[in-house]
Amino acid sequence: MATFSLQATPTDAASWAELARRAETAGFDALLAADHPGDVTSPFVALAAAAPVTSTIGLGSYVSNLGVREPMLLAADVATLDLISGGRARLGVGAGHTPAEWRAVGRERPDVAGRVRRCVAVAEAVRALLDGASVTVDSAELTMREAVLREPRPVQDRIPLTMGTANSTLLRWAGAHADVVGLTGFGRTLADGHQHEARWRADQIEAQLACVAACAAGRADPPALEALVQTVVVTDDAEAAAAEQARRNGMTPAELLATPFVLIGTVDEIITAVAEHEQRWGVTRFVVRSDALAPLEPVLSRLTCPPDSPVDQEVCVRFRLPDDANLLINRGRRGRRGRRMGSAADHPVVGAGLLEGTGVEGVVEAHALVGAVGVGVAAGLVRPSGRHVRVVAGRHAGRRRGRGGRRG
Repeated sequence: MATFSLQATPTDAASWAELARRAETAGFDALLAADHPGDVTSPFVALAAAAPVTSTIGLGSYVSNLGVREPMLLAADVATLDLISGGRARLGVGAGHTPAEWRAVGRERPDVAGRVRRCVAVAEAVRALLDGASVTVDSAELTMREAVLREPRPVQDRIPLTMGTANSTLLRWAGAHADVVGLTGFGRTLADGHQHEARWRADQIEAQLACVAACAAGRADPPALEALVQTVVVTDDAEAAAAEQARRNGMTPAELLATPFVLIGTVDEIITAVAEHEQRWGVTRFVVRSDALAPLEPVLSRLTCPPDSPVDQEVCVRFRLPDDANLLINRGRRGRRGRRMGSAADHPVVGAGLLEGTGVEGVVEAHALVGAVGVGVAAGLVRPSGRHVRVVAGRHAGRRRGRGGRRG
Protein backbone atom coordinates (compact mmCIF):
# COMPACT_ATOMS: atom_id res chain seq x y z
CA MET A 1 0.00 0.00 0.00
CA ALA A 2 1.25 3.47 -0.86
CA THR A 3 2.13 5.81 1.98
CA PHE A 4 2.27 9.60 2.05
CA SER A 5 4.36 11.94 4.17
CA LEU A 6 3.78 15.67 4.63
CA GLN A 7 6.67 18.15 4.51
CA ALA A 8 5.95 21.40 6.33
CA THR A 9 7.47 24.11 8.50
CA PRO A 10 5.80 25.96 11.38
CA THR A 11 4.78 29.60 11.37
CA ASP A 12 3.42 29.59 14.93
CA ALA A 13 2.87 27.07 17.70
CA ALA A 14 -0.90 26.72 17.48
CA SER A 15 -1.16 26.16 13.72
CA TRP A 16 1.82 23.77 13.79
CA ALA A 17 0.16 21.62 16.45
CA GLU A 18 -3.08 21.64 14.52
CA LEU A 19 -1.28 20.69 11.29
CA ALA A 20 0.45 17.79 13.02
CA ARG A 21 -2.82 16.50 14.46
CA ARG A 22 -4.63 16.90 11.15
CA ALA A 23 -1.89 15.09 9.21
CA GLU A 24 -2.01 12.20 11.67
CA THR A 25 -5.80 11.98 11.51
CA ALA A 26 -5.73 12.08 7.70
CA GLY A 27 -3.45 9.04 7.61
CA PHE A 28 -0.09 10.55 6.65
CA ASP A 29 2.77 8.23 7.52
CA ALA A 30 5.11 10.99 8.66
CA LEU A 31 5.38 14.72 9.30
CA LEU A 32 8.65 15.98 7.83
CA ALA A 33 10.43 19.28 8.33
CA ALA A 34 12.76 20.92 5.84
CA ASP A 35 16.31 21.70 6.97
CA HIS A 36 17.73 24.89 5.45
CA PRO A 37 19.59 26.78 8.20
CA GLY A 38 18.82 30.48 8.04
CA ASP A 39 15.72 30.07 5.89
CA VAL A 40 13.38 27.79 7.88
CA THR A 41 12.78 26.80 11.48
CA SER A 42 15.04 24.24 13.11
CA PRO A 43 13.56 20.89 12.04
CA PHE A 44 14.21 18.94 15.21
CA VAL A 45 12.86 21.67 17.52
CA ALA A 46 9.73 21.87 15.37
CA LEU A 47 9.30 18.10 15.30
CA ALA A 48 9.83 17.86 19.06
CA ALA A 49 6.96 20.33 19.46
CA ALA A 50 4.76 18.09 17.29
CA ALA A 51 5.54 14.96 19.32
CA PRO A 52 3.32 15.59 22.38
CA VAL A 53 0.26 16.53 20.30
CA THR A 54 0.46 13.34 18.21
CA SER A 55 0.87 9.68 19.04
CA THR A 56 1.45 7.68 15.89
CA ILE A 57 2.79 9.74 13.00
CA GLY A 58 6.49 9.51 12.17
CA LEU A 59 8.61 12.65 12.64
CA GLY A 60 11.69 13.42 10.59
CA SER A 61 13.90 15.88 8.72
CA TYR A 62 13.56 16.06 4.94
CA VAL A 63 16.36 16.44 4.31
CA SER A 64 19.27 17.46 6.53
CA ASN A 65 22.18 18.97 4.61
CA LEU A 66 25.12 16.77 5.54
CA GLY A 67 27.48 19.28 4.02
CA VAL A 68 26.96 21.61 6.98
CA ARG A 69 25.63 19.29 9.69
CA GLU A 70 28.09 17.69 12.12
CA PRO A 71 27.52 13.98 12.81
CA MET A 72 27.55 14.06 16.61
CA LEU A 73 25.12 16.98 16.87
CA LEU A 74 22.81 15.50 14.23
CA ALA A 75 22.82 12.05 15.86
CA ALA A 76 22.04 13.60 19.25
CA ASP A 77 19.12 15.58 17.76
CA VAL A 78 17.67 12.49 16.11
CA ALA A 79 18.09 10.31 19.19
CA THR A 80 16.48 12.97 21.38
CA LEU A 81 13.53 13.23 19.01
CA ASP A 82 13.18 9.45 19.03
CA LEU A 83 13.23 9.43 22.83
CA ILE A 84 10.61 12.11 23.41
CA SER A 85 8.33 10.86 20.61
CA GLY A 86 8.34 7.29 21.88
CA GLY A 87 10.22 5.87 18.91
CA ARG A 88 8.82 7.83 15.96
CA ALA A 89 11.93 9.59 14.62
CA ARG A 90 12.97 9.44 10.98
CA LEU A 91 16.12 10.87 9.43
CA GLY A 92 16.26 12.23 5.90
CA VAL A 93 19.66 13.29 4.58
CA GLY A 94 21.15 14.74 1.44
CA ALA A 95 24.32 16.30 0.06
CA GLY A 96 22.97 19.86 0.08
CA HIS A 97 22.91 22.32 -2.81
CA THR A 98 22.49 25.89 -1.52
CA PRO A 99 25.83 27.80 -1.45
CA ALA A 100 24.61 30.21 1.24
CA GLU A 101 24.30 27.37 3.74
CA TRP A 102 28.03 26.63 3.46
CA ARG A 103 29.01 30.29 3.61
CA ALA A 104 26.91 30.73 6.75
CA VAL A 105 29.14 28.23 8.57
CA GLY A 106 32.37 29.68 7.17
CA ARG A 107 32.92 27.27 4.28
CA GLU A 108 32.64 27.30 0.52
CA ARG A 109 30.39 24.79 -1.16
CA PRO A 110 32.54 21.96 -2.60
CA ASP A 111 32.12 20.60 -6.10
CA VAL A 112 29.67 17.74 -6.68
CA ALA A 113 32.23 15.03 -5.97
CA GLY A 114 33.29 16.71 -2.73
CA ARG A 115 29.68 17.09 -1.58
CA VAL A 116 29.00 13.43 -2.33
CA ARG A 117 32.07 12.26 -0.38
CA ARG A 118 31.11 14.42 2.60
CA CYS A 119 27.51 13.21 2.46
CA VAL A 120 28.51 9.55 2.53
CA ALA A 121 31.04 10.09 5.32
CA VAL A 122 28.56 11.93 7.55
CA ALA A 123 25.69 9.53 6.80
CA GLU A 124 27.84 6.54 7.78
CA ALA A 125 29.07 8.29 10.91
CA VAL A 126 25.54 9.24 12.04
CA ARG A 127 24.29 5.73 11.43
CA ALA A 128 27.18 4.28 13.46
CA LEU A 129 26.60 6.73 16.32
CA LEU A 130 22.90 5.90 16.45
CA ASP A 131 23.82 2.20 16.46
CA GLY A 132 26.02 2.78 19.53
CA ALA A 133 29.42 2.43 17.87
CA SER A 134 32.57 4.44 18.53
CA VAL A 135 33.44 6.50 15.45
CA THR A 136 36.88 7.65 14.37
CA VAL A 137 37.29 9.25 10.94
CA ASP A 138 40.24 11.17 9.52
CA SER A 139 39.64 12.31 5.96
CA ALA A 140 39.53 15.49 3.93
CA GLU A 141 35.73 15.55 4.31
CA LEU A 142 35.33 14.62 7.97
CA THR A 143 37.37 14.33 11.16
CA MET A 144 36.06 12.59 14.30
CA ARG A 145 37.94 10.92 17.14
CA GLU A 146 36.41 8.23 19.35
CA ALA A 147 32.97 9.77 19.14
CA VAL A 148 30.27 7.85 21.03
CA LEU A 149 26.62 8.77 21.52
CA ARG A 150 26.23 7.50 25.08
CA GLU A 151 23.09 9.48 25.83
CA PRO A 152 20.39 9.73 24.75
CA ARG A 153 19.98 6.33 23.19
CA PRO A 154 17.21 6.03 20.59
CA VAL A 155 14.12 3.98 21.36
CA GLN A 156 14.00 2.25 17.98
CA ASP A 157 16.42 -0.51 17.09
CA ARG A 158 17.08 1.28 13.80
CA ILE A 159 15.92 4.78 12.96
CA PRO A 160 14.73 4.77 9.33
CA LEU A 161 17.21 6.58 7.07
CA THR A 162 16.16 8.25 3.83
CA MET A 163 18.74 9.41 1.31
CA GLY A 164 17.20 12.13 -0.85
CA THR A 165 19.09 12.50 -4.11
CA ALA A 166 19.27 12.21 -7.87
CA ASN A 167 23.06 11.80 -7.91
CA SER A 168 24.13 8.43 -9.32
CA THR A 169 26.81 7.78 -6.67
CA LEU A 170 24.44 8.56 -3.81
CA LEU A 171 21.68 6.52 -5.42
CA ARG A 172 24.03 3.53 -5.45
CA TRP A 173 25.02 4.15 -1.82
CA ALA A 174 21.35 4.43 -0.88
CA GLY A 175 20.57 1.20 -2.70
CA ALA A 176 23.13 -0.57 -0.52
CA HIS A 177 22.56 1.16 2.84
CA ALA A 178 19.43 3.33 3.14
CA ASP A 179 15.99 2.28 4.32
CA VAL A 180 14.31 4.63 1.85
CA VAL A 181 15.62 6.11 -1.39
CA GLY A 182 14.13 9.58 -1.84
CA LEU A 183 13.90 10.29 -5.56
CA THR A 184 14.05 14.06 -5.80
CA GLY A 185 14.04 14.40 -9.59
CA PHE A 186 16.55 17.23 -9.20
CA GLY A 187 19.02 18.11 -11.90
CA ARG A 188 21.57 20.93 -11.94
CA THR A 189 21.09 23.60 -9.26
CA LEU A 190 20.11 26.93 -10.81
CA ALA A 191 21.72 30.28 -10.11
CA ASP A 192 19.49 31.13 -7.13
CA GLY A 193 20.90 28.13 -5.24
CA HIS A 194 17.42 26.76 -4.52
CA GLN A 195 15.71 25.82 -7.78
CA HIS A 196 16.78 22.96 -10.03
CA GLU A 197 16.48 21.60 -13.49
CA ALA A 198 14.13 18.63 -13.53
CA ARG A 199 15.18 15.05 -14.29
CA TRP A 200 11.68 13.74 -14.82
CA ARG A 201 11.84 12.09 -18.24
CA ALA A 202 11.19 8.36 -18.27
CA ASP A 203 14.73 7.52 -19.37
CA GLN A 204 16.17 9.67 -16.57
CA ILE A 205 13.98 8.00 -13.96
CA GLU A 206 14.91 4.56 -15.28
CA ALA A 207 18.62 5.44 -15.07
CA GLN A 208 18.23 6.55 -11.45
CA LEU A 209 16.37 3.38 -10.53
CA ALA A 210 19.04 1.28 -12.21
CA CYS A 211 21.65 2.83 -9.91
CA VAL A 212 19.58 1.88 -6.86
CA ALA A 213 18.88 -1.63 -8.11
CA ALA A 214 22.53 -2.34 -8.92
CA CYS A 215 23.56 -1.92 -5.28
CA ALA A 216 20.36 -3.15 -3.63
CA ALA A 217 20.79 -6.60 -5.19
CA GLY A 218 21.29 -9.18 -2.49
CA ARG A 219 19.80 -7.13 0.34
CA ALA A 220 17.27 -9.07 2.38
CA ASP A 221 15.24 -5.87 2.75
CA PRO A 222 15.83 -3.60 -0.24
CA PRO A 223 15.08 0.08 0.28
CA ALA A 224 11.64 1.51 -0.37
CA LEU A 225 11.40 4.01 -3.23
CA GLU A 226 9.95 7.43 -2.47
CA ALA A 227 9.16 10.36 -4.76
CA LEU A 228 9.24 14.02 -3.77
CA VAL A 229 6.01 15.33 -5.30
CA GLN A 230 6.23 18.92 -6.48
CA THR A 231 2.65 19.47 -7.60
CA VAL A 232 -0.68 18.15 -6.27
CA VAL A 233 -3.85 19.37 -7.98
CA VAL A 234 -7.30 17.80 -7.77
CA THR A 235 -9.05 18.74 -11.00
CA ASP A 236 -11.39 17.41 -13.67
CA ASP A 237 -8.95 18.47 -16.41
CA ALA A 238 -5.53 17.02 -15.64
CA GLU A 239 -3.95 17.81 -18.99
CA ALA A 240 -4.91 21.48 -18.81
CA ALA A 241 -3.62 21.75 -15.25
CA ALA A 242 -0.34 20.09 -16.26
CA ALA A 243 0.21 21.99 -19.49
CA GLU A 244 2.29 24.95 -18.25
CA GLN A 245 4.52 22.87 -15.99
CA ALA A 246 5.02 20.37 -18.81
CA ARG A 247 6.02 23.17 -21.17
CA ARG A 248 8.60 24.53 -18.70
CA ASN A 249 10.12 21.06 -18.34
CA GLY A 250 10.17 20.32 -22.08
CA MET A 251 7.59 17.54 -21.76
CA THR A 252 4.11 16.85 -23.04
CA PRO A 253 1.30 16.92 -20.45
CA ALA A 254 0.95 13.15 -20.81
CA GLU A 255 4.66 12.66 -20.11
CA LEU A 256 4.48 14.91 -17.06
CA LEU A 257 1.42 13.12 -15.66
CA ALA A 258 3.22 9.79 -16.00
CA THR A 259 6.02 10.85 -13.63
CA PRO A 260 5.81 10.20 -9.88
CA PHE A 261 6.76 13.84 -9.18
CA VAL A 262 3.28 15.24 -9.83
CA LEU A 263 -0.19 14.06 -8.80
CA ILE A 264 -2.78 15.84 -10.92
CA GLY A 265 -6.33 14.76 -11.72
CA THR A 266 -9.54 13.66 -10.08
CA VAL A 267 -9.34 11.65 -6.86
CA ASP A 268 -9.87 8.48 -8.90
CA GLU A 269 -7.18 9.47 -11.41
CA ILE A 270 -4.67 10.22 -8.64
CA ILE A 271 -5.38 6.87 -6.98
CA THR A 272 -4.87 5.17 -10.34
CA ALA A 273 -1.63 7.10 -10.89
CA VAL A 274 -0.32 6.04 -7.48
CA ALA A 275 -0.94 2.39 -8.39
CA GLU A 276 0.70 2.88 -11.79
CA HIS A 277 3.79 4.46 -10.21
CA GLU A 278 4.18 1.38 -8.03
CA GLN A 279 3.73 -0.96 -10.96
CA ARG A 280 6.01 0.93 -13.36
CA TRP A 281 8.68 2.40 -11.10
CA GLY A 282 8.32 0.53 -7.81
CA VAL A 283 7.57 3.82 -6.03
CA THR A 284 5.37 3.18 -2.99
CA ARG A 285 6.06 6.30 -0.92
CA PHE A 286 5.31 9.93 -1.68
CA VAL A 287 6.34 13.16 0.06
CA VAL A 288 4.11 16.17 -0.53
CA ARG A 289 4.17 19.80 0.61
CA SER A 290 1.84 21.20 3.24
CA ASP A 291 -0.51 22.77 0.67
CA ALA A 292 -1.34 19.25 -0.51
CA LEU A 293 -2.86 18.21 2.82
CA ALA A 294 -6.44 19.22 2.04
CA PRO A 295 -6.48 18.00 -1.59
CA LEU A 296 -5.08 14.62 -0.56
CA GLU A 297 -7.40 13.96 2.39
CA PRO A 298 -10.01 12.24 0.20
CA VAL A 299 -7.25 10.33 -1.60
CA LEU A 300 -5.79 9.02 1.66
CA SER A 301 -9.26 8.17 2.89
CA ARG A 302 -9.82 6.03 -0.19
CA LEU A 303 -6.39 4.41 0.00
CA THR A 304 -6.88 3.63 3.67
CA CYS A 305 -10.40 2.25 3.34
CA PRO A 306 -11.26 1.35 -0.27
CA PRO A 307 -14.99 1.31 -1.05
CA ASP A 308 -15.03 -2.49 -1.24
CA SER A 309 -13.42 -3.02 2.20
CA PRO A 310 -15.50 -5.26 4.51
CA VAL A 311 -16.28 -2.52 7.04
CA ASP A 312 -19.19 -2.79 9.48
CA GLN A 313 -18.99 0.77 10.75
CA GLU A 314 -17.10 3.88 9.70
CA VAL A 315 -13.61 2.93 10.88
CA CYS A 316 -11.44 0.63 8.81
CA VAL A 317 -8.63 -1.44 10.31
CA ARG A 318 -6.04 -2.62 7.83
CA PHE A 319 -3.44 -5.37 8.14
CA ARG A 320 -0.83 -6.70 5.74
CA LEU A 321 0.21 -10.29 6.39
CA PRO A 322 2.25 -13.05 4.76
CA ASP A 323 0.22 -15.18 2.36
CA ASP A 324 0.32 -18.19 4.70
CA ALA A 325 -0.99 -16.28 7.75
CA ASN A 326 -4.43 -16.70 9.25
CA LEU A 327 -6.04 -13.79 11.03
CA LEU A 328 -8.78 -13.72 13.63
CA ILE A 329 -10.16 -10.28 14.44
CA ASN A 330 -12.12 -9.58 17.63
CA ARG A 331 -14.06 -6.37 17.32
CA GLY A 332 -15.33 -3.99 19.93
CA ARG A 333 -14.68 -2.67 23.37
CA ARG A 334 -16.53 -5.55 25.03
CA GLY A 335 -14.51 -8.24 23.33
CA ARG A 336 -17.26 -9.35 20.99
CA ARG A 337 -16.16 -12.34 18.98
CA GLY A 338 -15.11 -11.55 15.45
CA ARG A 339 -14.78 -13.85 12.48
CA ARG A 340 -11.89 -15.78 11.07
CA MET A 341 -10.91 -14.02 7.90
CA GLY A 342 -9.06 -16.99 6.44
CA SER A 343 -5.76 -16.87 4.68
CA ALA A 344 -4.12 -13.54 3.88
CA ALA A 345 -3.61 -14.79 0.34
CA ASP A 346 -7.38 -14.42 -0.02
CA HIS A 347 -7.44 -11.14 1.92
CA PRO A 348 -4.21 -9.19 1.23
CA VAL A 349 -5.88 -6.27 2.98
CA VAL A 350 -8.26 -7.20 5.78
CA GLY A 351 -10.75 -4.66 7.11
CA ALA A 352 -13.01 -4.69 10.14
CA GLY A 353 -15.41 -2.29 11.79
CA LEU A 354 -14.49 -0.84 15.17
CA LEU A 355 -17.01 -0.09 17.93
CA GLU A 356 -20.27 1.65 17.21
CA GLY A 357 -18.88 5.04 16.21
CA THR A 358 -15.94 6.59 14.49
CA GLY A 359 -13.55 7.09 17.40
CA VAL A 360 -10.17 5.43 17.66
CA GLU A 361 -10.33 4.43 21.31
CA GLY A 362 -11.17 0.85 22.16
CA VAL A 363 -9.31 -2.32 21.31
CA VAL A 364 -8.88 -4.42 18.23
CA GLU A 365 -7.38 -7.86 18.87
CA ALA A 366 -5.96 -10.04 16.16
CA HIS A 367 -3.97 -13.24 16.23
CA ALA A 368 -1.70 -14.05 13.31
CA LEU A 369 -0.68 -17.68 13.27
CA VAL A 370 2.29 -16.85 11.04
CA GLY A 371 4.16 -13.60 10.50
CA ALA A 372 3.72 -10.06 11.72
CA VAL A 373 1.19 -7.33 11.21
CA GLY A 374 2.17 -4.47 8.90
CA VAL A 375 0.03 -1.34 9.20
CA GLY A 376 -3.18 -0.36 10.91
CA VAL A 377 -5.59 2.52 11.09
CA ALA A 378 -7.30 2.83 14.51
CA ALA A 379 -5.54 2.35 17.79
CA GLY A 380 -5.51 -1.21 19.03
CA LEU A 381 -3.63 -4.18 20.31
CA VAL A 382 -2.47 -6.97 18.04
CA ARG A 383 -0.83 -10.25 18.91
CA PRO A 384 1.17 -11.66 15.98
CA SER A 385 2.79 -15.02 16.71
CA GLY A 386 2.13 -14.58 20.42
CA ARG A 387 4.14 -11.33 20.72
CA HIS A 388 2.36 -8.10 21.58
CA VAL A 389 2.63 -5.40 18.93
CA ARG A 390 0.73 -2.14 19.05
CA VAL A 391 -1.07 -1.21 15.84
CA VAL A 392 -1.61 2.51 15.42
CA ALA A 393 -2.93 4.90 12.82
CA GLY A 394 -1.08 4.53 9.57
CA ARG A 395 2.05 2.75 10.69
CA HIS A 396 3.44 -0.33 12.43
CA ALA A 397 4.85 0.69 15.80
CA GLY A 398 6.12 -2.63 17.09
CA ARG A 399 9.62 -3.81 18.00
CA ARG A 400 11.01 -0.90 19.93
CA ARG A 401 13.94 -0.96 22.26
CA GLY A 402 13.66 0.53 25.73
CA ARG A 403 16.13 0.97 28.53
CA GLY A 404 15.49 -2.51 29.83
CA GLY A 405 15.68 -4.25 26.46
CA ARG A 406 12.95 -4.94 23.91
CA ARG A 407 9.36 -4.13 24.53
CA GLY A 408 6.19 -4.47 22.51
